[in-house]
Amino acid sequence: MKKKLTGGTKGALVALLWKKPESPARNQLIQRALKGIYHDFETPHATPKINLVCELRDAGFEDLAKMTIDGEFDDEP
Repeated sequence: MKKKLTGGTKGALVALLWKKPESPARNQLIQRALKGIYHDFETPHATPKINLVCELRDAGFEDLAKMTIDGEFDDEP
């Protein structure tokens, strides 16, 4: 069994996004993640992970979208 990443959307996701080629979409995803937009408990949105998957796919980061679906970036309260 693979070890789950730690840090959720503000830690693990942001770290992996920094490794992607720089682009406006990548930079916006990082900013939104650090603000808690995709965080399970800090976001004002009802479906932060669905929003994240859509935005990751739009940016061309299918690998990170799949990781999100698999629960790799689930946040702790």
